Order: sequence, then structure tokens, then C-alpha cells
Amino acid sequence: MLSLVVIAPLVPISAGDQFEQGTVPLHLTVLPKFLVPDDRSAAVESMITEIAAVTGPITATSTGDALFGQDGTVEVSTIEASAVLQRLHVRLLEGALRAGAMSDRPAYNGDRYRPHVTRTSDGHSVRSGDSVELTTLAILDCSQPTRRVSFTASLSGTD
Repeated sequence: MLSLVVIAPLVPISAGDQFEQGTVPLHLTVLPKFLVPDDRSAAVESMITEIAAVTGPITATSTGDALFGQDGTVEVSTIEASAVLQRLHVRLLEGALRAGAMSDRPAYNGDRYRPHVTRTSDGHSVRSGDSVELTTLAILDCSQPTRRVSFTASLSGTD
């Protein structure tokens, strides 16, 4: 079973890039952790390709700082929950479920989805009021302690 997250990186990354836990570059979490049988990963990639093809780049704005995570120790910059960002999240969630995935974090999905950018271990963050441009979706494989980018797709649509 693969443990995956869909992110929108704020810096260029490529399939095959690897990061130690806590060192993934700045990114907006678009779909929190979900579980996928190994043999369904191609279906998830196909679904993301289809969604990215009809979704254009998204400008998102930071609204402040918060603590996230099960124990409230993960420092994040919260992002305005725009209708476009919420729609992208729901499309990805529904697509992942159709592709055979199950949510590993149901409390963080749907109406409870809170877009955010996690502060990096070296202190990089998005400041309140900053705008970020989301142009790419990436699958971050969190199945191992070393995080690996397994797939990327450009947001190239007009939606």
C-alpha cells in the first residue's frame, strides 16, 4: 500500500526528486495523505493528469500562521480557502477514491480541508498576505521515511 499526498510545489521539483522527512521544499497540500494499493498508482496518476489538464494555474493568498497536525506541532501558513482551491481539492479527493484510494486523513478533507503551506525545517515559510502561484501538481510518496516525488502534472487548463 502506498501512502501518498498531492501537493502544489512552490518551487520547481521533478519526478524522482527525494527529500528526507521534514525537508520537502515549500508546497501547498492539495490532497492530504491517502492510501493506494500499489497496482492502482497508475490510475491515480491518470486521474491527476485529467484534472490538471482542465485546471489552470491558481493564485492563492496566505492568511496567517497556525499549528496543524495530530498533536498541533506542525507550523504552517494558512491559505485562503478560495472556491477554486476547494473545487480542486474535492475533484482530487473524488478522483482518488474512484481510482481505488482511501483517505488516511478523512478529518482533513471535503468541508474540513484547510489549505496550507508547511514551514520547512530550515525556516522557509509564506508570510501572511503573500500570494503564491500554483502551476503544478505533484504526488509525494510518503511510504518511506525518504519522501519521493513520483509524478508531476502542469496545471494547464482554463478552469
